[in-house]
Amino acid sequence: MSQTPVQGIEEARKLMFDHYGMMWVGTDQGLRSFDGYSFKTYRNNAYTPGILPNNYVRSMTEDQHDGLWIGTRDGLARFDRRRGSFKTYHLRGDQARLINTLYTDKSGTVWAGTNAGVSRYNAKTDDFIDINLSAGVISFAEDARGNLYIGTWEGGLLRLNKKTGKMVSYPPLSTRNTAQTMLMDSRGRLWIGTWEHGIVRLDHPENETAPGMHKMNEGRADFRTFHRLVEDSVSHAVWGCCIEGLTRVDMDNEAEVENYPILTFCYDMVTDGMGNLWALTRNNGIVHLSTKPSPFHFYHLDPAGLELPVNRIQKVFTTDGNRFWLGLQPYGLALYDRQAGQVLYNNHIPGLENETGQQGIYVQTISDMIQRPDGSIWLASSRGVVIWKEGEPARLLVRSNSPFIGDSEVNAFHALTDGAVLVGQNNGLGIAFSENKGRLLKMTEGKRDFSNCHVLSISEDHHHRLWIATEGQGIIRITGRLDDPKSFTYHQYAPVANNYPIDEATAVYEDANHHLWAISNSGDFFQYNDETDVFEPVNHRYYIGMGSIYSIQGDSNGRIWLSTDKGLVRFASSDEQGSTTYYNMEDGIETISFSSNGAFSYGKELFYGSAKGFFSFDAAEIERWQQGASPSLVVTELMIDDRPYLWQDSLHRQRISADQPFFTQKITIPSDARKFSVEFALLTYQNQEQCRYAYYLEGYDNDWHDTDAQNRVATYQNLPSGTYHLKLRAVDSYGRLVEMPYAIMVRVLPPWYRTWWAYLIYLVLLLAAAYGVKEWYKARVNRRARLQQRVSELLHYREMMVMKQFINKPGGKAEREGARKVLEVEEQQHSSPDELFLQKAIECVKQHIDDADYDREQFASDMCVSSSTLYNKLRALTGENVTAFINSIRLKEACRILRQKPNIKMTELSMAVGFNTPKYFTKCFKKEFGVLPSEYLSQDSDQLS
Repeated sequence: MSQTPVQGIEEARKLMFDHYGMMWVGTDQGLRSFDGYSFKTYRNNAYTPGILPNNYVRSMTEDQHDGLWIGTRDGLARFDRRRGSFKTYHLRGDQARLINTLYTDKSGTVWAGTNAGVSRYNAKTDDFIDINLSAGVISFAEDARGNLYIGTWEGGLLRLNKKTGKMVSYPPLSTRNTAQTMLMDSRGRLWIGTWEHGIVRLDHPENETAPGMHKMNEGRADFRTFHRLVEDSVSHAVWGCCIEGLTRVDMDNEAEVENYPILTFCYDMVTDGMGNLWALTRNNGIVHLSTKPSPFHFYHLDPAGLELPVNRIQKVFTTDGNRFWLGLQPYGLALYDRQAGQVLYNNHIPGLENETGQQGIYVQTISDMIQRPDGSIWLASSRGVVIWKEGEPARLLVRSNSPFIGDSEVNAFHALTDGAVLVGQNNGLGIAFSENKGRLLKMTEGKRDFSNCHVLSISEDHHHRLWIATEGQGIIRITGRLDDPKSFTYHQYAPVANNYPIDEATAVYEDANHHLWAISNSGDFFQYNDETDVFEPVNHRYYIGMGSIYSIQGDSNGRIWLSTDKGLVRFASSDEQGSTTYYNMEDGIETISFSSNGAFSYGKELFYGSAKGFFSFDAAEIERWQQGASPSLVVTELMIDDRPYLWQDSLHRQRISADQPFFTQKITIPSDARKFSVEFALLTYQNQEQCRYAYYLEGYDNDWHDTDAQNRVATYQNLPSGTYHLKLRAVDSYGRLVEMPYAIMVRVLPPWYRTWWAYLIYLVLLLAAAYGVKEWYKARVNRRARLQQRVSELLHYREMMVMKQFINKPGGKAEREGARKVLEVEEQQHSSPDELFLQKAIECVKQHIDDADYDREQFASDMCVSSSTLYNKLRALTGENVTAFINSIRLKEACRILRQKPNIKMTELSMAVGFNTPKYFTKCFKKEFGVLPSEYLSQDSDQLS
């Protein structure tokens, strides 16, 4: 069993999972739900008064209509989870106030057990039907035929035929005759947890006279009162919880009983049917236990014979899969025989008897090991290189007797194809051609010399390039002919070269797909980009967030295994996203205590050192072991402007979502809301912190947003009004993809001035305005036309009268000239306000007739109106703009002057009426009258004659 406290909860007595996978806890302070990350509490308080008849929850059950029934000390309540409403039921009689147990049978009927007997819920009448009994009812069970078994307090066991209503009793279970809890197992046998008399099993519960009774733990002073029994198909046993701890009973052999005093004050227990148990305890809260046989095989070392204490295994090495050489931390060496289960330490290992004193093997740190072609084993030691060979005394190579050792501390080995060995040390890298031949390598690139680097590990890729992981100098790549060190060229990956962001690396590893990876003790994970010749960090890309990564190793399936401060991580890079799987103490790893470069592979097994020994596993076996049902991905909270859904007023809640966040498939965001958030969770209660999540708002986002377990919220601000669809997905700690089976429709309401009815009003107003403008313009045009017609008629009539008057007089030309003067004087004399306005406008222009700079602004000032009013008025009365009106008066004045002075020069005439150039004056004149000034004189003479 592996156990991990999830969260401590005091005075919690009941535990259950609903069919969605949500965990519910009944406490003396109300009802709590737990999604694997946080608790949500439902209880009577100042903000939610009266939702429960009493805060002390004693029993729970789930019906078939998303209802959760809660039994308390003073009645029971049904929690409609979809609507978020509570309804209280008080059973009849004082003895029925305390709800001891609740049960939902296969037909969906809810049963309540009280001190008054049994009560059955009738959905049609929304009430309970009572069956009074002489003893209080404290447990229920049901067989395949639908018979209901009723456990009582000191009243024994009863069976109710629900069809006929017949009830029968059984022989006494014990002297106390109390059925505290009951379980109908998969074989149709009834298990009964008694009060103070152990466990009773009935092999034939349908036969009340001869039920085939078997008793376990009877007569014990402990492990005799059981609060819950559950069946676990993986361990092939029935588990019981009690004050003293846990009890396991083999389903085939009732004599095989194991009592575990590990979880005291255990009040309840549930199972998922796949080897996972959750125990509710007083002192440890909710504890997860796994009954699945661990895929990790541990080998514990007997510490007897150790000279110095050991805190963990530094290095594991084997040449045959049976004898294991173990480098101890901080000092020492061990040789473990797996088949015999025996261990030898330090000088007790044959061949190391003479390695004593201050340079003895028990004060050396062994960091790496390698086997040579002659069968000898080289040990990388803090004192040099220890060479061990079967039947011979061990030898120690140090700086004084070996040309390839420049420092006493040797950390790593790597064998080359020609038989030479690279020797990594604290102050450089050496190459050994034999025990007494070799040399130290001079490693430089340009002006950089890194010959004295601190080497941590050495590896070789399929191109036969050597990769040296160092502390302080980053990564060093060696290329050239491996049988000729003189041909070696060196290339450094470090911050100084701008191709590796940090200056330390624990190891470099090439996987089965020939991808290169690097790790660092600071938890960084790098991938080598061959095109750019750069090591790129990929922690965020593959969601590998660790404080430290100690080793990297591959298995026979091409997967990568990382030992970290949070456990083991299996990584597969077969696709762009990659997949990660996490294993820790909940999966059977006894302790998380790894060492730098401490992993080793032999055959199908991977080996790692731990605190009390070492362990191994087969990667293929782990994949089979982790198979199981995928958890549910659910919405756990909905927030509008950072206010949770339940904090909104009831009317506002209904507008946002008719269903509770857990069930909602449609969310309406009010127009005045600036932000909304949807929180979600994968209902897994193992390694939940390693789960990864993603969300995508269709219609707004271009791609999925990835997030981790600490940030399980999709938040959007200031969304444009419209309809969107929110999609959610997650990956659990085992790398299984889970998608929410539906997309949540999100409708963002527009502000009132952008609603359909507002646009309808705008349209009506626009049409009304258009109609009004049309009618106004039509009336304006008609009035103007009538005015112009009337003025024209009057002017024409007046002109005829004046001309007639003067023509009838003798005098010839002088009389005609007098007629024109009279007409010009009267031309602008109109009786209406518009006529007066025109008359004043003409007078203003005539007063400045020779001023070429007289413009619109000065004209408006003289008229005592704004320039826009002047424009609109002239446009309405004459159809001309201001400039055209001024030019019209100037040109009419030019006609008058021409008639008075036929021989006037064009330059003088144009200047007299305010035109700067004769050319422009002539152009405007022709445009106005259709003839040139000279032609005008001749036409005028013809008309008069």
